[in-house]
Amino acid sequence: MNSHAYLAYLQKIATKWMDEEAGGAEKGRIYTLPALPTGYTLWERPRQSAKHVDRYLCGHPSHKCFDSPNRFYPHWKFLLNYGSGQACSCDLCASLPSKSSRHSSPSPTALSRKLGARVLQQRLLQNGPVDEEGTPDIFRSLFTLLKSEGQLERKIEEKASLDWRAEKPLVDLFASTIPNQPSFLPRYGEMVFYLRPLPPHLQLCYDPSTQIFRIWDNNSSTYASSPPKWLAGIITQVPSILPTELNSADHDSNNLTTTGYRIQALPSPSSTQKYLSKQHTYTPLSLIRPFFLHSNTLYCISPSTYHPSIANALTLSATVSLIDKHTFTGAWPNADIHSRGIFISGEAYWIGDTAVLLPEQDPLSSSSSTLTPESQKIAEIIHITDIVTSFHNQQPSNNTNNNNNNNNSITGKEDITGNTCTHITISLHGQVYTSNPTYNSLSRLPVPLTAYTSPMHGYGTWFYIDQAEDIWAAPFSRIMSRLYEKEAMDAWMPSSSSSSPSSKESERINLSTLGQTSQAIISTRSCSHAARTDARILSRRNNKQKNKWFWGDHRAEALDLPTVAGMDVGAYDEERKPGVWRDVLRVLDGRAAGAGNVVVSGVKRRRIDDDDGNEDAE
Repeated sequence: MNSHAYLAYLQKIATKWMDEEAGGAEKGRIYTLPALPTGYTLWERPRQSAKHVDRYLCGHPSHKCFDSPNRFYPHWKFLLNYGSGQACSCDLCASLPSKSSRHSSPSPTALSRKLGARVLQQRLLQNGPVDEEGTPDIFRSLFTLLKSEGQLERKIEEKASLDWRAEKPLVDLFASTIPNQPSFLPRYGEMVFYLRPLPPHLQLCYDPSTQIFRIWDNNSSTYASSPPKWLAGIITQVPSILPTELNSADHDSNNLTTTGYRIQALPSPSSTQKYLSKQHTYTPLSLIRPFFLHSNTLYCISPSTYHPSIANALTLSATVSLIDKHTFTGAWPNADIHSRGIFISGEAYWIGDTAVLLPEQDPLSSSSSTLTPESQKIAEIIHITDIVTSFHNQQPSNNTNNNNNNNNSITGKEDITGNTCTHITISLHGQVYTSNPTYNSLSRLPVPLTAYTSPMHGYGTWFYIDQAEDIWAAPFSRIMSRLYEKEAMDAWMPSSSSSSPSSKESERINLSTLGQTSQAIISTRSCSHAARTDARILSRRNNKQKNKWFWGDHRAEALDLPTVAGMDVGAYDEERKPGVWRDVLRVLDGRAAGAGNVVVSGVKRRRIDDDDGNEDAE
């Protein structure tokens, strides 16, 4: 006979588990187990005088059989949670002669069964809740397991997602190489300000008399009368050979496709008209500025003359998205998701980076005060060692069909799993240093030069905030920018002094620049700008929590990009077929259905086919 009866048995158990433990099975969706526990087999015996067939599940230590899926379910659930059925409360375990044996140390067989149950538990994740595209939602499944087990630590692998599989090798490469590159190099996915390539006789130069960058004409030896025509865009391709210096000779107009950065203009997140995303250019590094320097880059330029992409970029300054969520840990009802990278506003941060912290105040508060001149001369930085998204006080949602894939306000009560929680926080963990030797009116120990990361040199002496081994957690909203090399800051923010400043004066100027820039960042991210111009944030705002960011599941969603490097992405990709992709993955993994039919005649008692199409007969 065929294996339909075997599959039906597995489906009944899986559906019952979904109803009782996972918030309810979705109507019209089929759930199934990958296999029966190790050592358990399903048999059938036809009756003498009827066409009815009795089915029995064998393998219990009592040498008795379960006569229905409902009777086997309590025993299977115990195996799933604890790995040993000796202390189970099912009918067959209760009939074991010695009760004391049920509380004895697990035997080697029990330990083996426990391992098999853990494997089943891991495979069961692939048949749990799904997202709006039908792809297994690994995060909701992990929260379900956390509630069942109380504590959990699990590596996150979205093997049923072709997106995850395609991106994983590239993300691994980025995570291992980007933090070791100079901080001033733009990174894939970052928002930047840029100029289109200039003719050979023109160049971008700093004018000490006006203290701004202007276009210099070598032919006439004069500055252009109009300011540079800055645009805002996203890096969609980096050069095949990265420049080693900020002002290296990269202005080769004949070879910009290999030496320049491909930058795509930013469209409006509040409009369906995305024509700007079709505009791209290859630009040399010398004509690019990081997004956090927007107040300096656009200084003395009237907002009425801004290119439309600039207004779009400022609107997108309160966006955040995680990169490579790799580990899930938790103790119910709290849980953490650890990531290797994060996009905050315009910049990308990876573990190993050093970032500048905004002053210790709520940067999204409408009452943010202006920084004092003294505070502008103090900088705090963090060397990132972990990126953690924390879910506090989880509670199952009453809406079992709510995948909640579009609720991306970080301060909301509903989390990405469909559960409710007190709040969600994203924080960057690492060692924190300060330029203030008397932080909090206490003397601080200097950081040894051997502990300096590359960008830390040139800003004077750094001091520990507290103990050298202490790890701090900084809210993501306190991150201003990466800490850029002193040489880069000198190039982007030259001193207005006519004479060359001393070393100490140069350090003071750079620290002051960071302080002044932080005030502009606070203003741009405040509720007077991004939170009031991004319609996606406005649509999710409530009366109790007015100041929010937009949390995108990925960078393209956070910036509402229809295309990246000429390819349609996300919801804008009309040829996206995740269902077909999942079928392909099942074939590649050897998990495709189709065990076939097996006919056994003249046999009174038969074992029903297992997953591999094997059969037994007596």
